[in-house]
Amino acid sequence: LGDAGRLGLAALPRRAWLLPGADEGEWTPVPGAADVPRTGGSSTSEAGPSLGLTLPAPAPVERGAAGRVRGPAPPDYPSDVDCWMVRGPLDLSDAGDARLSFWTWRRLPMGLDRLVVACSVDGREFTGYVIGGDSDAFEHYRLSLRDWPLLGDLDGRREVWIAFGFSSDGLGADEGVYVDAVRLTASGITLLADDFGGSGLRGWRQYGRPTWGRSTHRSYRGVAAAYCAADRTQVTAVQPGRRAAGVGATVTVRGAGFGRRRGTVEFFYRDGEPLIRGPIVSWSDTRVVCRVPVGIINNYYASACSGPLLLTTAEGVACDPRDFHVTFSYGLAWWPAGRVSYRVNVPRKRYLDAVRRAATTWNASGADFVFDYAGGTRRDDIATDYRNEIIWRAVDEPGVIAFARPVIYRGYVVEVDQVFNTALSWGDGSGDTMDVETICLHEMGHWLMLRDLYGDGDKDKVMYGFGHEGKLVRELTEGDRDGGRWIYAQTEHDTGVPVVVARAARGSIGAEVTLRFRVDDPAPSCGWAQATVGVWRGGEKVPADVAGLLEQEPVVRRVGRWVAYSFDCALVPGRYEYRVTVRDLAGHAAALPAKAGLVIE
Repeated sequence: LGDAGRLGLAALPRRAWLLPGADEGEWTPVPGAADVPRTGGSSTSEAGPSLGLTLPAPAPVERGAAGRVRGPAPPDYPSDVDCWMVRGPLDLSDAGDARLSFWTWRRLPMGLDRLVVACSVDGREFTGYVIGGDSDAFEHYRLSLRDWPLLGDLDGRREVWIAFGFSSDGLGADEGVYVDAVRLTASGITLLADDFGGSGLRGWRQYGRPTWGRSTHRSYRGVAAAYCAADRTQVTAVQPGRRAAGVGATVTVRGAGFGRRRGTVEFFYRDGEPLIRGPIVSWSDTRVVCRVPVGIINNYYASACSGPLLLTTAEGVACDPRDFHVTFSYGLAWWPAGRVSYRVNVPRKRYLDAVRRAATTWNASGADFVFDYAGGTRRDDIATDYRNEIIWRAVDEPGVIAFARPVIYRGYVVEVDQVFNTALSWGDGSGDTMDVETICLHEMGHWLMLRDLYGDGDKDKVMYGFGHEGKLVRELTEGDRDGGRWIYAQTEHDTGVPVVVARAARGSIGAEVTLRFRVDDPAPSCGWAQATVGVWRGGEKVPADVAGLLEQEPVVRRVGRWVAYSFDCALVPGRYEYRVTVRDLAGHAAALPAKAGLVIE
């Protein structure tokens, strides 16, 4: 057993014996210290001054099996290793005679390559012992925590951390270090027992690179051991490097050291926001397949965006990020017809021209989808009224330039309203104005159900989610066009023509009268239709206000079921006929209205 010293934590390992995670520190020389021979084996001597203080010799080292070999031999560890695995905090407040024991097997070249065993009472400053040299078998060490270097008696401490670290000096490499059968006991009770079997390194936090891993090549217990791995936990390729999000597309991440248990693959979403996790299709030690995701983050439609892709193993080892490009992102809904009409309320005539140019650009994209201008509207606010409208009004949420609000039913878009924020200056992008055409082109992409993209590699796209005064993007990129084409090539348009039937009804003046009718709409259909009810007498239509009919036209959200439509009857007694006409969202109208008798008493 070698010398002890004081080591601190640092954000990244920069030199030997730094444990990443807090303020930088290093082994602190103590005057007069000397190397201590390891009891039960050859002495450990290291060039240069001692970096610790003289310690009493520990308990004799027991030698175990030479190392049961099961799996393939790992590669030699790389140069300049500085890696740690830390467990804690562990509660020793009721402990007596706490002891840490473990088995270790080492094959190290001459130099400063060595294993460290350390403890801490704050999770930041660690002290401990250094073990160097080769072992021809597993060696057993038992260390008392009643007189730990620089920390003293750890019995009674409420929080104690233990750590195993390994560093190499870059002058040579070999198979490395294995640690197995770690035990922490106190008062005859086992507080920690880890044989690194099925649970791997669960519970151990990793610091530095490369990482500790679970090896089946050598183990004292015959199962596995913690191994200061070569830098094998790494991603070597992401194939393909470009995919769309939300369409079910998969990417394959290749590399080594991923482990058998599933970890995570996360994609960049937006600066300052969490990464978005991709659903895992399959996971092995060298190959992971996952889908490029969309989701909801902070109540917003989020998507994987162009930027870093991060794979993290089940043991918490994060591989170096790899760049990944998202071509477009699909919002998981579509219009049931390939045509949608819209109305506009603009404060200036030239804004209308800009809106219509944006619609024309999307119409020319090659997607099986068409925007139809249906005229103006006087509405100045949005509502769920099954009309698609573009308006200007104040927006309370800070930082919002414009937004599109879709209404979605069972995977179908049934309405979109779009708002431009009147708090901003609008124009053609000159003179510190927002360009109406640029912003409208982006928002109309949301009508098609394309999502925002926020990566640095997305900045040229129409669907890039940030805008500013003077920004001019009036042409679709290939990714934008691909998105619209993909959505409306994959979807099946509503081509069915609805049919409606009605039942006879009775009622009395001044009372609520209920009419019942049913709409059938053969597949493919979105199952959503709008019904208009009228009352007739003697071949003439009774005005709706005279009859007492509601102004709101009933919406049928489930075809194939009877719909109850009630109104406060204002009709004088007599015999009437009510008629129901129906139009579905694709614009298909029933060939004939449903007719049924209505008797008012």
